[in-house]
Amino acid sequence: MAEKIPPATKLSEVIGGLVASIAHARSVADAEALRIAHRYRQHELLKGLSVPRLRIRNVSISLPVILTSTIPGNAAVANTPKEIARIAGDAFQQALSWASESLRDQRQLKNLSPEERKWQGRFERLIPSVMSANAPALLRESLDGEIQQTLNGLSLSEAGGAPADAAIRDAVAATTERVVRGLIEEVCLRYLHDRLDQERGRLAPNEKAGDDFDEGRARKFADEVLNHELVKKLIDNLRLAAQQAAVLKPTVAPDFEVSVNTDDIKNTGGGPDAVTRLNLLLHEEGLEWMTGSQDGKETTTLGPE
Repeated sequence: MAEKIPPATKLSEVIGGLVASIAHARSVADAEALRIAHRYRQHELLKGLSVPRLRIRNVSISLPVILTSTIPGNAAVANTPKEIARIAGDAFQQALSWASESLRDQRQLKNLSPEERKWQGRFERLIPSVMSANAPALLRESLDGEIQQTLNGLSLSEAGGAPADAAIRDAVAATTERVVRGLIEEVCLRYLHDRLDQERGRLAPNEKAGDDFDEGRARKFADEVLNHELVKKLIDNLRLAAQQAAVLKPTVAPDFEVSVNTDDIKNTGGGPDAVTRLNLLLHEEGLEWMTGSQDGKETTTLGPE
């Protein structure tokens, strides 16, 4: 039976393993400090003493390696605009169904404020208008062409090079948000037009019609809809769906295959010039959880110590 050849070691894996090991060592040390603190607290003579806690300020590492071969990188492969648009359209359809269910659940609540009840009624009329306009299909059609233009522009801006997967995702997400916002604004204007036509249709022959369509007020209404939390969440969901579907294959950076085996390094030919020495100086910067308030809600984020 042929002996299995172990997979080659990458330079990125060696460096990443060193850094990850040091980070893990810090977490083990913190857990041990916590254990000692509990023990000190339970001891009458020790509870007044400070708890020992060691921190790794700087770590210097010198590691000899042999570069055995290069690993070429691969450019990112973008998904087709048609497929991205299809996924975003499906997500739009699901988001509308979710919004309808949320409104039905909210209708059962008795402690809604007057402002919440106002928006409840607005959305109960708006969502059927969005569905009757077949907005998900319109989104698929618009996104197909817009994303194609975005990807073409991205390729031109790279001056012959292939754009990175992060650039593709960000560009597709921004394009999707712009198209979705424009579509929702268009549906809002159409909804107000239809309401005005319905009101005019209910007038008696001798009654005078009210004011004509006020585009300024209509666009203000559309802005209020776009800034509502429910719509913001819907747009975020569509943006995320398009972003996740934007890339078929991510960017793979070039790398090196290396050997860190001591015997290989000792027995290598060519003298010291054949050995590459990695000299790393790692500096610790801690993070901690911070609690704050944003838009009246408590938020928790990671920040520097």
